[in-house]
Amino acid sequence: LHRFLRDLEQVVIEVLAELEVEGVRRPGLTGVWIGERKVASVGVAVRRWVTWHGFALNVATDLTAFRSFRPCGLEPEVMTRLADHVELAPARLLIE
Repeated sequence: LHRFLRDLEQVVIEVLAELEVEGVRRPGLTGVWIGERKVASVGVAVRRWVTWHGFALNVATDLTAFRSFRPCGLEPEVMTRLADHVELAPARLLIE
């Protein structure tokens, strides 16, 4: 499971690299970081031989929602979004 979690992080790191953004892991923490800020959360759980897994990449997310809780046990200010690190195409162009 640990390896699968790291593989999911690697997928996000490779997607960021395609956009010329350096995504990294931080020792002892899950997810993907841009510098000192967390841009993606990753989770894996197994119960009774069923897995739940996935990641949330903050692309153009409204980060104010993070102020109401401690994301992954971290301070809300640690969260970032891709839109603050690279110019993104309008949403309609991303779909085409």
